Amino acid sequence: MINLLTKFHLDVLNKVRKIKDRVFKPLIDPLPDWLKPFHFTSLRIIILTVGLILYILDIIGGVTFVTIIILAALTDWLDGALARAKQSGTEFGVTYDLLADRLMFLAIFLFFYQLDQNTGWLAQGLIDLITGVAVLIAYLIKKRGSIRKIMTVRWLVFLIWLVYYFISLVLK
Repeated sequence: MINLLTKFHLDVLNKVRKIKDRVFKPLIDPLPDWLKPFHFTSLRIIILTVGLILYILDIIGGVTFVTIIILAALTDWLDGALARAKQSGTEFGVTYDLLADRLMFLAIFLFFYQLDQNTGWLAQGLIDLITGVAVLIAYLIKKRGSIRKIMTVRWLVFLIWLVYYFISLVLK
């Protein structure tokens, strides 16, 4: 069952990637050769970490924090498109990107938790933290297939929770 879900998950991701690659092609072509995808991933980690700290300390507001998250999402789309366009993707880069994604989703869930105070948002953030650790461990022990299964299960848990959350909002 997980293998079937993983295949479906990867098929959907590949279709979305092709669309994003076409959209970002005009931005990628003029970039210098020395600029690598991990530069954008590192930028995402830095801006999210700083943004999270400033948001938690109540130095920046929600609008600024959402702007930071949107900027992080753009760097996420750009690093993947750049890696595919320059054919410079590596196993490390994929794992590094997944870990940066976990940080981004943690920031998103923290933002929604602050808005709603629903512990489900906090639970989703903790699931992303645990997923990040699991992905790192799978990478370190060279279990690439495990990473895909972990991410598929993670998305499935999120979708089930999201449906439950919207149903609970309707029933209130």
